[in-house]
Amino acid sequence: MLQALTPLNPDRREHSRHSVEMACTIFWKGLYEYATIENISLYGAQLAGFDFPPVGTAISIQVDQLEFCATIIWCGENRCGVLLDHGLDPRAFIQDHAVRPIATVLADPAVVTDILIEQYA
Repeated sequence: MLQALTPLNPDRREHSRHSVEMACTIFWKGLYEYATIENISLYGAQLAGFDFPPVGTAISIQVDQLEFCATIIWCGENRCGVLLDHGLDPRAFIQDHAVRPIATVLADPAVVTDILIEQYA
């Protein structure tokens, strides 16, 4: 009974958030937006971007080759919060996707053989 009378802390979370800065693309109704995942927890994430769909919109979030579904639950200036449709282990996700090499295969170096200065004068 005492627990029912105690006011809830609005910022108290059951699962901790993990700060990340990870590029992603969100898709909804044939549209897409480039965004950044700023933090992630077991069932939610905060995204930063410019043009998010309205609250209640079902979206998919793509990071590298991984795609997962979510719903927009709040929108603010250049940010939104999403509720993930399925639990996602944030530590494993960060380990697998946050730090990756810039290039895994080096291209052969290019060799310039002719410079046609007359074309650019």
